[in-house]
Order: sequence, then C-alpha cells, then structure tokens
Amino acid sequence: MVFADYARYYDLLNQEKDYNRETEYICNLIRRHDSSARDILDLGCGSGTHAVCLAQKGYHVAGVDRSREQLRLAKEKTRINASLESSPEFYCDDIRNLRLGRNFDAVVSLFHVMSYQTENADLLSAFQTARAHLAPGGLFLFDAWYGPSVLSLKPEPRIKRVCESNLEVIRIARPEMLVNQNCVDVHYDLLVCDTNSKKLESIRERHRMRYLFLPEVAFFLQCSGFRLLAAEEWLTGKQLGSLTWSSCFMAEAI
Repeated sequence: MVFADYARYYDLLNQEKDYNRETEYICNLIRRHDSSARDILDLGCGSGTHAVCLAQKGYHVAGVDRSREQLRLAKEKTRINASLESSPEFYCDDIRNLRLGRNFDAVVSLFHVMSYQTENADLLSAFQTARAHLAPGGLFLFDAWYGPSVLSLKPEPRIKRVCESNLEVIRIARPEMLVNQNCVDVHYDLLVCDTNSKKLESIRERHRMRYLFLPEVAFFLQCSGFRLLAAEEWLTGKQLGSLTWSSCFMAEAI
C-alpha cells in the first residue's frame, strides 16, 4: 500500500515544503471565485498539514485519507494546534467511494493526489466524489503532474538525505516511464539509520503517478458535472506549458 511504512518519514522528507505559501495560494484562488467560502473538504489530506494551515486561515476543514498512519499524524498536529478556532476533522476512507452526506463550499485535493488516480475509472470516481460534496457553484481545486512537461523534461533519478535528532534518512527515487499508460512508476528505496543504536531499516515502495493533459482534465470534469474555470502553473499562476511540471486546476460545480 502506498504510504504504508513510508508514512512515518513523510513529514521529515517534505520538511522543506512551504505549506504556508501553498495555503495562501489556495486561499487566494478560492477567494477569487467565492469570497464567502468557509467549509472545505480535503481529499487525500495525508498527514494533515494543509488542513491545519487552512484551519489557521479560518476555514472549517474535513480531511480524508485512506492511510491510517497518515491520519494518526494529522490528528496529532490538530492536538498540538489546540488553539485553532475550528479544528479539522479527519476520516479514513477511499476518496473514490467517499460519501459524507453533506456539502462543502470547496473541495481541494493537493500534493498530486489526483496523479495517484492512475486509471480512468479512478479519476472519474474521484471527480464524482468532489461533485457529490458540492452544491452548484461550489469549487473544486486540485494539482497534478502535467503531461507535456513530464514528456519534455523526463523524470530523473534523485537522492535525498535528511536528518532529524537521531535519525538519518536517505531516499533514492528511480522513475520508470510507462508512456503507453501516461504514468511514471517511481520506485522509492528508503534507508533509515538510528544514529544512536546504529539500527538500519530498509523500506521499498512503488508509487505510480499519472500525468494529465488539459483536454482530458476538461473532459473528465465535464463528465462529472463541473465546468473548468482555470488551469495554471501551481503557485505561480503562469500559463501551462512544456516546463510546467505541477499544474493546478479550478472547476465549478454545475
């Protein structure tokens, strides 16, 4: 399962990620189209950092993820941030099947969660979940790997080393292009060393990532009851192009 053992080191490996900047970008996009939005559903919330940051901005947030370990981390962050006026609530569920029976003003799905929907049926189901939790006029915002850039730049092997307290983590990422499936298999090897005990742990996971193209995104959104409002480069707002690895899409429920 994706983010199983890996989940324990997820935040450490992403410690350089600027969640505050990303949250401000998300809030600006939402406010641009609906300044009154207050309730947000976060599909694929992971360890909950975006959810907590959104709550700090005054939003009421419900986060959903199928990784119990990730949700344990998310709930711990909520406990630490006990001063929040409205603490996020979290649900363990599959975003393809989720039905909470209530509407939100906006649905977000961040850090390439939609790129993990590798089959057409998966992507369509995830979009339909978003639509099921929005009234007409509600907003759906998500980011994804952008196809023209992936094909132009090509993913490369990467090595990352991070340290915290008595832990040293080395992550080796080996991408494998699956061009006939519009996917990349990212093979992760993690070596974790406890520098006190000298104990070594080895973790191996495969994350299959789908890269998306603008026409198919617009088509799947239309099939799910949405109208595409905006498509731009994540964080910058620039026009999508062959150098835009991370894209952002905003749609409106119709």
